[in-house]
Amino acid sequence: MAAGQLAEAMDKRHLVGDAISHWRKHANGLRTVAYCVNVKHSKHTAEAFNAAGIPAIHVDGDSTPTDIKDACEGLADRRY
Repeated sequence: MAAGQLAEAMDKRHLVGDAISHWRKHANGLRTVAYCVNVKHSKHTAEAFNAAGIPAIHVDGDSTPTDIKDACEGLADRRY
């Protein structure tokens, strides 16, 4: 499956929502890093977790050093 096809297959509301329910069941309250298919999928996943009341942040290769530092510090101090 090509990367574009995989991204299209994975970036579905019911799959992202399922990730949230699985996270709540298996990792609720634990610091977690999620790897997504592409940037768009990652942004949608972070948005869905935030909408569900689970603090999350998106970073990628184009994120600034400040954004990456904030994400790492936020993961360490449980903001995300």
